[in-house]
Amino acid sequence: MAIFRCTFRSKLLGARVPFNLILPEDCWEDVPLVVLLHGLSGNQDDWMVNCPLDKLMGERKMAALLPDGQKSWFCDMKYGSPYATYIAEELIDYVRSIFPVTKAREKTFAAGLSMAGYGALKLTLRWPERFAACGALSGAADIYARFALGDRHDQGVAIWGEDYLSVIPGSQDDTYHLTRKLETENKPKPWIYQACGLEDKRLGENHMFRDFIRDRGYVYEYYEGPGRHNWDFWNQQIVPVLDFFVRCMEENGGR
Repeated sequence: MAIFRCTFRSKLLGARVPFNLILPEDCWEDVPLVVLLHGLSGNQDDWMVNCPLDKLMGERKMAALLPDGQKSWFCDMKYGSPYATYIAEELIDYVRSIFPVTKAREKTFAAGLSMAGYGALKLTLRWPERFAACGALSGAADIYARFALGDRHDQGVAIWGEDYLSVIPGSQDDTYHLTRKLETENKPKPWIYQACGLEDKRLGENHMFRDFIRDRGYVYEYYEGPGRHNWDFWNQQIVPVLDFFVRCMEENGGR
């Protein structure tokens, strides 16, 4: 596997920003792409440091794009930068223009852990024409509940403004709203894989989203089992996530 550590000037962010790309060395055309997002305290290096990612991607002949999303919760921030649009549109299109990764929706996926479990789910539901499937590991599936706890006030203001608790419901960052909205639109429904450890404090909100989405016509898989909010669980679960993406490609004509 070839590992590229890159920076480029993002017009949307107005700055030079880093990203990593892991690419199979023996594939030079239409390589399936997984956008792999980091957690709240992480950056674009997290998955490479904590997970045998090059081996996992190499076995499946897939590329991994690892952006830096800061503490944006992968949102278009009111008092900050538009990280959601940057990743879903600008960065992916830039990478496609210079590397041999796929341009096909059927071969493009998103996954992440914790903050990025929410991010992957939200980006995929907001841009279902760009992502075929997502994997949400230990995700903050209910972003309103996460910020209603009151321990992330400064982040809430930066992302949505001073009245963030009234702004989130029904917004482009509300996964429940995006799910309902997609049911009324003539757009493809993405496949969704969701997992949470039994000892994870986010288990309850993962149950709520599971129960909400499972009968709405999505190809959907849910896993829970022994595990905490840590890399032991995420390293275990990234394997079925990637295999879920491979199956999605096979069943939708992408491979």
